[in-house]
Amino acid sequence: MVYNNARISLSERARELASLRVLGFARGEVLRILLLELTLLTLIAQPPGWLMGYGLAWVMKTNLQEN
Repeated sequence: MVYNNARISLSERARELASLRVLGFARGEVLRILLLELTLLTLIAQPPGWLMGYGLAWVMKTNLQEN
């Protein structure tokens, strides 16, 4: 999922990242910006994902116990 998000982000922001290169940013700096964004998105998305997964497991467990 992170890989897919990285590919989409890179393709959508290719022009913006190229503009940063033209403005004088080094490749490493542009890469760092992209990786920081992906890291933040991953860290923000994990807790809700854990809660949804726990909730789904609980619903499945309770539904299977009733049958």
